Amino acid sequence: MIRCYCDPPSVEPGEYIRLHVSVTSGRYKLRLFQQRESLKLVSDFGDAVFDGEPVPDGNYDEDWGWPVHQLQTDESWESGAYIIMAGEVDEGGNEHWPDLADASGEAAKALVVLRSLSRKRDLLYKVSWFTLACYNWTGGGSLYSDAVWSNGPAGGGYRVSWRRPGVGTGGLVAPSDPPDVHYSGSRRQTFAHWDAPFLEWLYRSGYQFDVATDLDVHSSPELLEGRRLVLSVGHDEYWTSELRVNLERYRDLGGNIAFLSGNTCCFHVYVEPEHGLIMCPKSHGRESEYVWAAHASSEEAITGVSYFNAGGWWDERRPPVGYQVNHRGHWAFEDIADDVKVIGASCEPPLVGYECDGTLYSRRESAVVAAPGRPHRNVAILGIAHLGEGWVTHSHNPAATITTYTDRSGGIVFTGGTTDWPIAVGRDADVEQVTRNVLRYLTTRSLRVIGPAGGLHDGRERLVEGETVSFHVDLADLAGQPAEILWRVAHGDEAGDWKAGGIIQEVTAGMSGRYQTVSVLVRTPDGSALGFGSKTLEVVGRREGATARLRAKLRTAASPSGPPGSFTMQEGPAGDWLAGISETNAGIIARALTDGSDLIANLDDDA
Repeated sequence: MIRCYCDPPSVEPGEYIRLHVSVTSGRYKLRLFQQRESLKLVSDFGDAVFDGEPVPDGNYDEDWGWPVHQLQTDESWESGAYIIMAGEVDEGGNEHWPDLADASGEAAKALVVLRSLSRKRDLLYKVSWFTLACYNWTGGGSLYSDAVWSNGPAGGGYRVSWRRPGVGTGGLVAPSDPPDVHYSGSRRQTFAHWDAPFLEWLYRSGYQFDVATDLDVHSSPELLEGRRLVLSVGHDEYWTSELRVNLERYRDLGGNIAFLSGNTCCFHVYVEPEHGLIMCPKSHGRESEYVWAAHASSEEAITGVSYFNAGGWWDERRPPVGYQVNHRGHWAFEDIADDVKVIGASCEPPLVGYECDGTLYSRRESAVVAAPGRPHRNVAILGIAHLGEGWVTHSHNPAATITTYTDRSGGIVFTGGTTDWPIAVGRDADVEQVTRNVLRYLTTRSLRVIGPAGGLHDGRERLVEGETVSFHVDLADLAGQPAEILWRVAHGDEAGDWKAGGIIQEVTAGMSGRYQTVSVLVRTPDGSALGFGSKTLEVVGRREGATARLRAKLRTAASPSGPPGSFTMQEGPAGDWLAGISETNAGIIARALTDGSDLIANLDDDA
């Protein structure tokens, strides 16, 4: 028997891969494959026969310390995900190889990533390596089975080592983790299950991109510089603070992120790189330390969604649940047939599951909208899947949602809200088209859309039905380049047309109870895209808009330096809650009450 693992899990082209090997027969050969539309042989290392030795297994929470075999990579090799496969050579010279056409396996294989800091492409695919390591059961334990509490430099918690076989491939998945009856070719919590299908689709579709692990993003934020889009795919459950901070900083500088994943950023972990360990303090009463949703800044502040607003279905077959389209006019649904009301329900496996994320919502006239008070205030719901009987859920009216929001920097975050997106993308034409639209628009340079000037700003940005507002595109990054500016306004199910315009665009809000998306595309005279910006805003009725503006005036007068939402109108006579407020501010409040009450009273009953 032969087993192996790589440490570190990623290297630059031209550097050495450090492969740790234990082999029963004492001799072996190696092959290196890149995961493309299929596994492509990159090197057989001269077909050399290497000498090794059998080494005892270690525990799941310690460095196994196996002998190291250094493998030279070539500077010409491209960034990507690679599988090292090992074949034993017996005394008679016979070679015993694992399945060379399959990335999965319980031995004789190891995952390694070639990242790229020097030759950067616009699109970066992030392997959820922390999550793969936390589910790895090789050595008799994982963060889900047979874990033992221990103390370390980062404090107490359950620990797992990445210096052992099985992170992604070549090891064991916990027996308690049920097989995927919808997609039985590989076990969940492996590279072959979550990453290989999406990488195959990307290469088959002709996309150019780099690959990195989340350990790379954790330790080397410069890896993100110059990228236009970062992809999180599949099961992306375990995040360090550094990983999150670096991705948020990237977004805050105008970077786009697409979470085509589920159970994303659910648990908080710490790493001890010098020991090759990941630690998570999973313990009752310590939720604020390891559950991002219980943290001062929940995962919704970056993803727009949370697993705890949706749920999971782990055993047996789940019902065929897809997303009901909630804002058909949005660019994510471009080129999808008008009669398609639900996406992803007819494929196998169904799109929604096995774990999924959502945002809390409110029902409007003809759509659902994100409920007030979400950690990211401007999140918009593009699709919704209600989770019924049989799902393990954590909230009232649980639902998985496709969401998006635009950061004030212009960076756009799109969230698919389900782990099985990478499997469905090659099996459902509508899921594939949404994915193509996301990649098309978000791999274009992000442009900051400023506005709505004259809109409703009360902690959230919204539009008021029938009002005309203006948007302004910031072209500072494109200064000096000849360009054509196109605007498109989508309302509800109506996508609208691209129309030539200027830096400033006036927009009239449509009917309330729907979303309206204002997008701008800047391109060269020959049609090449230079930049893209977009905002999706809820449209509210005139009465709700007037009430919100009144509250905003009162809030400003009562607490001019306080954060949005820090002031709440109290019941009872005005004098009771005006007491203690300065005379000047009290006068402002009194006038606002009079003016605002008159305005609201004079609105039509239907407004």
